[in-house]
Amino acid sequence: AQARPASDGRTLPVGAALLGRVLDATGQPLDQLGPLQGHSMAPLYARAMNPLQRELAGLAITPAQHADSLVCQALRRRQPVHSFAPPADDRRTSLLDTQLERLLGAGGLAAVPLVHGDEVQGVLLVGLAASGLPLLEPMAPLPLLAAQAAVCFRLARLAAERAERLAVERVRAARLV
Repeated sequence: AQARPASDGRTLPVGAALLGRVLDATGQPLDQLGPLQGHSMAPLYARAMNPLQRELAGLAITPAQHADSLVCQALRRRQPVHSFAPPADDRRTSLLDTQLERLLGAGGLAAVPLVHGDEVQGVLLVGLAASGLPLLEPMAPLPLLAAQAAVCFRLARLAAERAERLAVERVRAARLV
C-alpha cells in the first residue's frame, strides 16, 4: 500500500483567539478554558504561499542593522556588488543576504544601486547565478536598468513634490476667495 496525504477538506482553527490555548491534533481544546471562540478555520492541506507575493509594507533595511550586507555595501560604494566575490576580510555572509538569496531562490545575490546625479534613489536586488555575472558589467543590462529606474524614481518624486505644492497653493488661494 502507498501512503498519500489526505486532501479531504479537513480544517483547523487559526487566529489570535488561539494564542495561549492548548489544542489536540484535531484542533479541540485541552486546556479546560471552554470552547474556542473568535477564530477562523483554515484548510489542513493548503498550497504553500509564494514568498514573493507576501505583503512587504514596512520592510526597511537600515545601514545600522545590516552594515555588512550586500545592499548596504552597494549603497556605500555606489557600485554593483555580488555574493560571488570573496569577502574583503574574515566576515561571514550576512543573515540578510542569506535570507534574500533564499527568498529569490538563486545561487547568489547582486545589489545594484539606483543612483541619479549624486542622489541614491534605492537599490535593485537580483537573484543571480555565477554565469550571470557579465550582466553586472558597466554597460551591461542590469546597471543600465538601474540607471533608468533611478531616473524614473527621481522624476516620480519630483512630480509628487510638485503636486503637493500645487495642492497647498490651491488651498491657500481658496481661502483668499
